Amino acid sequence: MEYSSYEYDRWDSNPQPHTRHYRHSHRHSGHLTPEPQYSNLHRSHSQGHNVPHPTNIHIYNKIPVTQEMTSDQRTDSRPPPPMPAPMPPPPQFQQVPMMAPPPMFVHQHIPMMDPHALRAQRLGEQILAEGLAGMHLHRHRPHSRGRSPDDRLRWDLEQQRREAAAAEARRRHDEETAALKAQFELDRRREEANAADAKRLREEEATALKLKLELEAEREAAKRKKQEEDAAAERIRVIDEHERKLAADAKAAADAEAAFKLKLELQAREEQERERKAYDDFLRKQREQEEAEERAYRDALRKQKEKEEAKEKEYQAFLREQKEKQEAEEKAKKAEQARIDSAMRARLEKLGWSQHDIETALDPEKAEKEKKKKKKHRHPGDVYIEDDVIVVGAPPSLPDAPPAIAVGFPQHHVPVYPRIHRKYLDIETLEHYRVPWEWDRANSEYIILLRELDTYETDVLFEHTRRRRQGSSAPLTIDKVKDSGPKFAFVRHKSKERSKSRGRDIRVTEIVRR
Repeated sequence: MEYSSYEYDRWDSNPQPHTRHYRHSHRHSGHLTPEPQYSNLHRSHSQGHNVPHPTNIHIYNKIPVTQEMTSDQRTDSRPPPPMPAPMPPPPQFQQVPMMAPPPMFVHQHIPMMDPHALRAQRLGEQILAEGLAGMHLHRHRPHSRGRSPDDRLRWDLEQQRREAAAAEARRRHDEETAALKAQFELDRRREEANAADAKRLREEEATALKLKLELEAEREAAKRKKQEEDAAAERIRVIDEHERKLAADAKAAADAEAAFKLKLELQAREEQERERKAYDDFLRKQREQEEAEERAYRDALRKQKEKEEAKEKEYQAFLREQKEKQEAEEKAKKAEQARIDSAMRARLEKLGWSQHDIETALDPEKAEKEKKKKKKHRHPGDVYIEDDVIVVGAPPSLPDAPPAIAVGFPQHHVPVYPRIHRKYLDIETLEHYRVPWEWDRANSEYIILLRELDTYETDVLFEHTRRRRQGSSAPLTIDKVKDSGPKFAFVRHKSKERSKSRGRDIRVTEIVRR
């Protein structure tokens, strides 16, 4: 009855402890709770419980069998043979210190986890969980002052068996880890070898392709060279054949003529030797033949003359047609120019131009004469045009010419730059008149002109954009600048050809004093 009070220290195979999954991060101590019939509630404080229970002296393996356990581990989980009879209780001994938990194996993350690596990882985590469970069981199990030596022996054997199983599991884990590392290294080397082979194959293919292309290029060059040589030989052959044909034709004509003359001589000689009456027949036949040849020659001359006259008539008709077409085009150009001059004259009259200025602007020759005439009578302070720029002051060649000063804005004037939508004004117009500009940074649909322009100058820019978009080629003329606005002028470049009056260049130039 002495061991009945310590029956709660034995290990029974029922109930089975709860197997904690290796992925759970919380502790589960349900398998550490003793069964109700073996707890301290069934014995008294002094003499223990009066209901005896059979003593189980067998030790069973508490390691749960999972899918990752090997056949050797399943063999180790079988219960050991029965222990011998219990010995008398040993004297009081000091409590065994808590065992250190087994080392934790941290597995490196493998990109492609194979079944062997997953199995090794689960086995290591299972060993860690079992070691922690054993430590928890040892720490929370009550220690009685009268512990049985048999129980102590069973506990030591169980601890030794657990340590041996853990060592075996660690050894197998190390072996599997080493095998996995070796396999990983082998796979890495195999991949490197495959990559090197693939690179070598690509280089060989590239070299072969390059050689193939070079060979094809050489073949193509040789083929082209042969074709050129064949073409040159064919050209020489055709020329030689043509020359031989011409020589043969000339020789045949000369031979025919010589044969004909010889025949005539023979006939004449034969006729002289014949009788006189045969001579008359010969003369008659010769006369008839000459008349026939003369008629044939005259017919040929007449036909040749008629053919040449027909060609001359056709050429004269072509010339008349071209002349009429040119006259019609010139007439249309003159009518168009007259219409443009009339429209420009009406517009300049609306702008307040005098008739003399209008005639000068519309007639380049008259404008040149006026320019030469005014150049002779130029005085300081006059406004004149030189190199398509309107300047104020004496000519630069005069020794007493005043220094160049800007004309147009008063001192301390703050310029105001216009901001215009691009649908009303083309960039080509600004480049044509050389007006500085930039895009509006807030809205790219607007253009900022970096020069002050009055309403009249802005209208000229708009008119140029409108004519350019409509495809009009009407000329732009010189416009005088108002005295109150900025000092700019629109100057027409001289045209080298008088017949061409379209597309004359006009630019905006600031008036400066020289």
